[in-house]
Amino acid sequence: MTTTNMKKYLTDVLGREQVLFTLNSIKNDINQRMHNIIHSPKSISAPHPPNVPATHKGSVKHEGSYALFIIGILVIFICIFAGLFNSVFWGIGLVVFIAIILFDDAYERKVIAERKERYSHDYNNYEAEKRRIENENERLKEEQAAELMSLRTIQADVELHINKTQSTLEALYALDILFGKYRYFVAVASICEYFQSGRCDSLEGHEGAYNLYENELRQNIIIGQLSKVIKELQQIRNAQYLLYEAINASNQIQQNIAIELNNINRNSIKANQSIINRLDDIKGSVDNSAKSSAMVEYFTKETANNSRLMVEINRGDYGLLFDKKGNVVYTSRQ
Repeated sequence: MTTTNMKKYLTDVLGREQVLFTLNSIKNDINQRMHNIIHSPKSISAPHPPNVPATHKGSVKHEGSYALFIIGILVIFICIFAGLFNSVFWGIGLVVFIAIILFDDAYERKVIAERKERYSHDYNNYEAEKRRIENENERLKEEQAAELMSLRTIQADVELHINKTQSTLEALYALDILFGKYRYFVAVASICEYFQSGRCDSLEGHEGAYNLYENELRQNIIIGQLSKVIKELQQIRNAQYLLYEAINASNQIQQNIAIELNNINRNSIKANQSIINRLDDIKGSVDNSAKSSAMVEYFTKETANNSRLMVEINRGDYGLLFDKKGNVVYTSRQ
């Protein structure tokens, strides 16, 4: 295979690996959103009812009545110790006790009436707030049900594109150009970069891409684990530039699509139906790239790329053709 064909092949394989990475990340985001709706649905807590006040007789304590009671007792004791048994003083004491009874009874009725009125007002407010929250929770329940239905529809569409892209990638790997050990995102990105930068012009041999990749892994010049690459993305920019660019581009696509998914949350029923309709429009068609939806644009573009690559594989654009038995035939195509 010529160097030109090898560069094209590696670039196309890297592209499919990047798309799979992006689609699986979108799928994970959608799955997490669905999990949150199912297991942690949004709802507003019900209000607490007001405390029922004490309204029985004797429930009101009043300092004024206690004061009058003490005054009455003092008057009696003064009369006793002073030897004043005049009916006038006893009359004063009796008046004081009668005043205590009348004042305390009137005050208690007034306070109890105020308590009942305040409780009635608070309870009416509680009932109104309770009805408002019940209506709001019902609205949230309907919106989340609509959102969940839409997310399931989008999830199915993402799965469809994952399967199509996976099939295209497997067809590229089935050409048996790249050794099985290096058929993963990180390795393909590095090997592609070696060819694109001119550091290598062959896969095998002492100065080949395989050997260079292994050496850089051993010397910790590059990172081989995708999970670690994601955590240390900025650190790999110089040593693994193509991988850095591919993941950055993927992250941007994910962010744009996440914004659309957030819009579903804010206006579930209308937004969901809009996106479902647009996703339905692109199934089996690639003529909707002018749509405003980042999700639709991305899916449409990658549907076209998968179709194009399958045509190129069968046409022999990588310098390989197949005989009638399906065996690879090397050609001189440049």
